[in-house]
Amino acid sequence: MKRAFIAHKPFEAQQRFHSSRAPLKLFRGGAGSGKTTAGAAEALIHVFQNPGLDGFIIAPTYSLIHRVTLREFRRVVSETERRSNIKLIRLERKGERYIEFMNGSRVYYGSADRPDTLEGSNLAWAWCDEARYFPLETWQIINARCREPRAQRRSIFLTTTPAMNWVYDEFVSKKTNNHDDIHCSAIDNPYLPDDYVERLKASYSQSFFEQYVEGHWRALEGVVYPQYDPNASRSNWRIDPTMPVHLGVDFGINNPAAIFAQAHGNRLYIIGELTPRDMTLPAFVLQISKWLRDRGCRPGLVCCDPAGRARSSHSGRRDIDLLQDEGFDVWFAKDPVLRSIRYGVDVVRGRFLNHNGDRNLFLSAEFADRSKDNARGLIAMLRSYVFKPGSEVPIKDDNVDHIADCLRYLCVGLYGETSAARIETLWQYKQRNEQRIRKWH
Repeated sequence: MKRAFIAHKPFEAQQRFHSSRAPLKLFRGGAGSGKTTAGAAEALIHVFQNPGLDGFIIAPTYSLIHRVTLREFRRVVSETERRSNIKLIRLERKGERYIEFMNGSRVYYGSADRPDTLEGSNLAWAWCDEARYFPLETWQIINARCREPRAQRRSIFLTTTPAMNWVYDEFVSKKTNNHDDIHCSAIDNPYLPDDYVERLKASYSQSFFEQYVEGHWRALEGVVYPQYDPNASRSNWRIDPTMPVHLGVDFGINNPAAIFAQAHGNRLYIIGELTPRDMTLPAFVLQISKWLRDRGCRPGLVCCDPAGRARSSHSGRRDIDLLQDEGFDVWFAKDPVLRSIRYGVDVVRGRFLNHNGDRNLFLSAEFADRSKDNARGLIAMLRSYVFKPGSEVPIKDDNVDHIADCLRYLCVGLYGETSAARIETLWQYKQRNEQRIRKWH
């Protein structure tokens, strides 16, 4: 293993990250800044430097650890083996979630959303990928576990887009000589496609672009959706029965909510809302169906709360089952990026007004006139929804929380960066959902 050449050609910011000897170091970068590749190479460096000792790789969820983080680590290891013509991995125990290398070092892997699975033996090092989505409890456990006295190089390194949460507290508010904060913008990555940054400018608001692409610390304050303009965001769009109607649905407890919209090209038009009080979910689903049938419309994608997949302790059924039984095509976010409030808020902000100054989210004039007097409706939310000071989360408001969630679910489901959802023509929708659509004739 001493003769192996790690298959990684770092650019300037990545090299600063690898050169740092701080026990706690952060590679803070935008999307596409090479964070995960740098983290994978750094993990392999620590495997070489700590023979016979254990390390840990953690991502927000098991889906992400296998789909992104561990996959990149395996790629770096495999390419290193190929270039060096040497075998590095001795064995892997997937049931126990570890990879053992030829020098006796073991690399365990786990997910941050299950902090109880991270307890165990002493660690020489740990890599936390996309740490902004980690609960504070996970960080505290990992921090306490990196205590192996035999380690030649004991450290914890984080690779993530910045967030004004415990990551900011740890590396800015509590910063000591043991901390190193290495910043990198996606613009600094020479390996990205030429049009990558321009495409993101068309998707994100300016503040989110500065945080999510350029990698800067950004605290949000004031109104959540300042990009909404009552005049510029108003449209004469009228409901078109030949086009599917997409929905954002928040189940609530007793006060569910729904938003109805139609998409044309890259633009989304809000055409209706439901904000009943003290209504059961079965009755609410029927009310959604009635709203659509009364207007001669067919449903498109229904984007809803991920909590809807949990089973009721009384009936054993899920909230989304009620929607699917009625013939709806249901989507909910599984990726923690898509589930995060901060990301969802900015998808909406970017639809109202993106970094390039384009508007792609509108309220139909007919709907806006009806909604203006609804204290629990969309317009009331757009006017009153504000952030907690120094936080990425809006202040909870029982009147407008549900309709705000509906708008986030809808925009993330249709336009989220890693969403599998698609905006389809009526013909495409019929082809894919022929049996479901027959219910709506």
